[in-house]
Amino acid sequence: MAGPTKSWFPWLLFQRAVGTWAAGALQCDPDDAPIVWADFNIERPALPYLGLQVTSGPTRRGQDAESWPQLLPSVVDVQVLPSAVAATGDALRFFVNGELFEHIAALGDDEEAARDAILADVIASVQLGATAVATGTDTIRLTATEPGLLSVEASVGCTATIVSTALVAVTKGSREIRVRATAYGSGEPQAAGTLGVAEWIELLVEGTQVPELRDALRRQGYVVTRTTILQTRQSAMSGAEREPRVAADIMFSCNVRRGRIVDSWLDEVVLKTPVV
Repeated sequence: MAGPTKSWFPWLLFQRAVGTWAAGALQCDPDDAPIVWADFNIERPALPYLGLQVTSGPTRRGQDAESWPQLLPSVVDVQVLPSAVAATGDALRFFVNGELFEHIAALGDDEEAARDAILADVIASVQLGATAVATGTDTIRLTATEPGLLSVEASVGCTATIVSTALVAVTKGSREIRVRATAYGSGEPQAAGTLGVAEWIELLVEGTQVPELRDALRRQGYVVTRTTILQTRQSAMSGAEREPRVAADIMFSCNVRRGRIVDSWLDEVVLKTPVV
């Protein structure tokens, strides 16, 4: 039997989430962290920086299991409530497939303005698993792009209503992805109070055990169930700038799922009893 295609693994979401986790472990601003994913087309950044590279995976852990068909949301409406924009600073928050979307009300905001602002963030998301459009004056309509991959959770200042469902058989499984994290330092002496590349890797090792960082990954739409440090090593100075390098191999484990739309329920099972 042919296995699942590789394209359904959310690579962009995975890379963004692990980058966010690494920035948190290094106590950096995620939007301004010196972290890059190794790629033939990227330009080498200024030292120091952390380079991440997938070295193996996703590798299947155990057998995938398919559940009985169930009715799952295929279209969901998120409606902005007046309480989300009652005063400057009020919050509007909801999750789509585990990813947090948030808007803080500005002066003069109404429901439509708040809806449009947060809708732009939803549309800009990578590999969300849903399309989003505005409907009415205060509502976002989310439509699943993949069977069984639409989960919407209203948090603050909104409601979530299921518009339609689909009969879906969901396959769940576990995958492991091995990532090599390499800290590239500067050949110049470190200034007082700054961290060397060895300390960067130590912070990453410690960060695998911090629950808050796992929560940060969940807010990025990626749930890590286990992280394991496989090895750390320090290399001799090399490269054009003779920079020191320290690396660690980290194994990330996560749960994945995919869905298959079922045309109809099996309404009846007929048992034939032999005549004695």
